[in-house]
Amino acid sequence: MYSSDDEAQYLLETLLFTLKVILDNEERRRRIAQGFLDAKQLIATDYNDEPRARPAVEACLKKFEALKATEDFAAAGWMLAAIQERLTEEDLPGWKDLEKLADKAVSLLPVKKHRIQ
Repeated sequence: MYSSDDEAQYLLETLLFTLKVILDNEERRRRIAQGFLDAKQLIATDYNDEPRARPAVEACLKKFEALKATEDFAAAGWMLAAIQERLTEEDLPGWKDLEKLADKAVSLLPVKKHRIQ
């Protein structure tokens, strides 16, 4: 099991890699955005009443792995959503900075700013 510091470092590294995928693949941003929106929709509909983020994060990571195996760029969107969901627990060192970086990554995607219901 990771310590909080280890998990925060792992999330930072994963987030930086995801951000690089977004920046380096302008032509694929719509596909990444669609993955992100699909993940957020799943979280909002299937995990809205969960007291902890873990079940939603695990569902996103499972889908991420499946998409990654087929080299589908939507996987990056699922990972980004998983990271954002994990950060909602607000219990990691530097979580606010990680949240700002995740929000910056989302801002690079062609998604409208609206609440998913």
